[in-house]
Amino acid sequence: MAAGGTARLSKSGPGAAAGAIEVVIFDWAGTLVDFGSCAPVEAMRAAFAAFGIDVPDPIIREHMGLAKRDHVARILAAAPVSRAWSERHGAPDDAAVNALYAKYLARQSDVIAAFSQPIPGVADALAALARRGIRIGSTTGYPRAIIAPVAERARSAGIAPEVVVACDEVPRPRPGPGQALAVALALGASDVRRCVKVDDAPAGIAEGLAAGMRVVGIAATGNGIGLPQAAFAALPPSERAARIVAAERELAAAGAHGVIASVAELPSLLDSLPGSAGA
Repeated sequence: MAAGGTARLSKSGPGAAAGAIEVVIFDWAGTLVDFGSCAPVEAMRAAFAAFGIDVPDPIIREHMGLAKRDHVARILAAAPVSRAWSERHGAPDDAAVNALYAKYLARQSDVIAAFSQPIPGVADALAALARRGIRIGSTTGYPRAIIAPVAERARSAGIAPEVVVACDEVPRPRPGPGQALAVALALGASDVRRCVKVDDAPAGIAEGLAAGMRVVGIAATGNGIGLPQAAFAALPPSERAARIVAAERELAAAGAHGVIASVAELPSLLDSLPGSAGA
């Protein structure tokens, strides 16, 4: 929610003809599981460290949500990282991206269990959507090999999207529309405007917009704040509120039609989204 306790909505949506919501498509890390979206940061940091390169968290988080090989490439292209790589290994090239991506995959597989706990309130929110007849899907910047065990663990906690489309299962993954559209087709959506994409990072917001969907940003549990739940709760209230406002602004600037603190607040927001039947 916004710092003052209410969800923030944009003034215009994809169109009044959008109608009732049929499908909601969720991101994973920072949205459904992994409060703070910490697993990708840990794995990326370790991948670069294996080659003697120390990458600050803000550089890793800048392009969070992209397909992970693309994410590696963006980090490597950042000026300080590129300079450090050149000094140690020569000019960064496609072979460097491949080597880093392989290290990332290995490290992500090692750490995923420690960072895949469900975010509080998510299972109840998904159950509430299901009771309304809304079908639930998901997309992710993780490849299939990484998201499969995450989804399996989440299922036992009541988080079980009907369809999961990984970044390596479409020709052009996020921020392109391919993954979100694949979910919409698989779940039988009658119109992309009857679909809502929910994500904590600008790349995922862009994915939903490119697919012609309404988009909801998640401010408190994801990449914009980037803290585990205990660390977030330990912040002084004024700092916590300021960080939430900054995350809300980033998601709104990326084009989100509504911004809330966490998925737990989504059921109460849906009917107020611009273009929804109740708006």
